[in-house]
Amino acid sequence: MITRSDLRLAITAGLATGLTAITPLAFGVYLPQAVLAVCTGTYGSSLSMARQRIAGTLLGGAVVLVGYGPMQSWPFPLAIAVALSLLRLLGGWLGIKGYKVGSFIVIMGWLVHSDQLASWIPLRLFWTCLGILVAMWSLRLFWPSLAIASSRALWCSLLEGLASDLQEAALRLDPEPGQPATSPGGNLTPTVATVRSVPSHTPARFRADQLALQRRQTLLQLRRLLPEVANELGTNPQLHPLYRLLRQLDRTGSLLIGSIDGLARQPTPRQELAALLALHQAEAEMLRYGAERLRQWILCLEQPGDLPPPPGPGESPARWQQASSLLQDSSLDAISAERLQHLARRAFLCRQGYRAIEAMERDWRGLASRGN
Repeated sequence: MITRSDLRLAITAGLATGLTAITPLAFGVYLPQAVLAVCTGTYGSSLSMARQRIAGTLLGGAVVLVGYGPMQSWPFPLAIAVALSLLRLLGGWLGIKGYKVGSFIVIMGWLVHSDQLASWIPLRLFWTCLGILVAMWSLRLFWPSLAIASSRALWCSLLEGLASDLQEAALRLDPEPGQPATSPGGNLTPTVATVRSVPSHTPARFRADQLALQRRQTLLQLRRLLPEVANELGTNPQLHPLYRLLRQLDRTGSLLIGSIDGLARQPTPRQELAALLALHQAEAEMLRYGAERLRQWILCLEQPGDLPPPPGPGESPARWQQASSLLQDSSLDAISAERLQHLARRAFLCRQGYRAIEAMERDWRGLASRGN
């Protein structure tokens, strides 16, 4: 299936080939070659490849210019081995990674263009630079493929998925939000009290595992995009507030995925005690609050600008603030030690998610205040 990036690459390479056909300069084949080598992925990854290609071209040209004369009389296998070794040593010393194009220039210069080195190397460099400019222009203007925009859109998708996961986790704890903890006669609400544990091997458990795997794969994809984002941000990207925001989002997303996955692995709660029902309703309220905050983040990330504005302040759930005291209720002494461990584990996971969200918003506001 042909994608937009494939079509963009074909059109750009075709235009580059047409340009070389109407110019009198020699070696125009290197223009579409540079386009095909660079015009892949996003603008950030292409920019990194462009730097490597220019550096490799310069290094390879320097090696063949300096080495061909003194080593012309050497046996060819020895001369080319020494030249390529010199290329690798200089590249490692200078931190240049364009060994492939540099080696190609050494070999082609030695074998094919040995009598044209004075004109071939400058023209090769000219066509390479022009091809890179054409490729970068197409990535910017022709169906833009920018790492920053892709990263922000992918974060919006991941946050929407995590918000849905939080709502689903809240539904398992409180199937009827808004219901009172007890009925007018002092007994539990019958619909909620009849919830029972389900085996961990049910289709719901399998679905939760698949969702957790999907979220982690998206997070890994975002981590692979981060170096490309850094390339687009220019020099010292680690100091750029957007880069720091994305790093903080990465940490927060990892914590939330772990919390949600841990909650999904807990058995469905049995709420035969009023204290248990109140505790689970408080936790469910916090999880819904978290889902609401994540959707506020999405609205912020969708706004244009170098640094998305921080979300407005949220009102922390009142019942969640009292959740720790509910764990001290004396009526919980009647349940088993295993169930108490599940209660403590679930409370810890909810608290971890809550603190991750609060820390993220605090850091986001700090970045925005330093940027103003």
